[in-house]
Amino acid sequence: ILVRHHKAHNSPSSAMSSSHISLFKLTTSAGNGIEQPIRPGEQFSGVLAIQVSRPIPASQIVLEMLASERVVLSPKNTTKAFKTQLLSANLVVWKAVRKGTAVSTVLSDGIHVFNFSCVMPYLNYPQTNHQPEFEFLYKLEGKLVAPRDGGGEQVVATVQKELFFTPIVTRLISPDPLLVVETLCFEKKGKKGKPAIELRAAIRGHQVIPGSKVRIELSIKELASVGWTKVIARLFERTVCRQDPKLSFSHPIWSIDREIAHSEVVRSSVYNFFLNDDILGKKGT
Repeated sequence: ILVRHHKAHNSPSSAMSSSHISLFKLTTSAGNGIEQPIRPGEQFSGVLAIQVSRPIPASQIVLEMLASERVVLSPKNTTKAFKTQLLSANLVVWKAVRKGTAVSTVLSDGIHVFNFSCVMPYLNYPQTNHQPEFEFLYKLEGKLVAPRDGGGEQVVATVQKELFFTPIVTRLISPDPLLVVETLCFEKKGKKGKPAIELRAAIRGHQVIPGSKVRIELSIKELASVGWTKVIARLFERTVCRQDPKLSFSHPIWSIDREIAHSEVVRSSVYNFFLNDDILGKKGT
């Protein structure tokens, strides 16, 4: 949670107001991590608390739900990027009380607690992700708004909380595993030798959901007498950035691979074996 106090150069009263805020805290019932994500269309609740040491000018307290995307122009230069706002929605949790024709623009001293309920819009964007090359960010921001000297309003303090968002994924019915078979030949003195090993790798299912467990089955068949010692399995995530997001086969601007897990199995007396590793369980990718 990040608390910011905004100081307006032309409004000394706003700087004084923010200095009297000793607590500005935001909590939610969902979106707190991969084990407790928030999904499109889901309702969640929360609490916004603020403590002030003395009465301060205030006109309203607003919650804003924000979603944004950042994509770099080139992986070699991560400082230049496209930034797009995907979502912006407001909820007023407190407003100055109107007494007759006048409005009392004062927040009394003490602790103020506001319970709220929100619904995540049905926007099936990628899950929360922070990488040097791209970022998908979802957050709630609480704002304390006060009257501005000379008219209008200004934000004098904010509190932010990032939401862990996960899209809805429809599992495809794929009883048959995704199978890859490759025959390996060892080189001798720079020359390709005879086929030595047939390596089979099978993954149960053709898709995975973030945070789910992945079962990889490896089978080794020796076609000749060779001296292999171990098998190394690596799992990569490939990110492709394209010029036109509406065309899945448009020319890519850049592509980058990121290793997210690896495992090793040392040779034993049994040549056929299974390699099981929950390689996505902790990564949440």
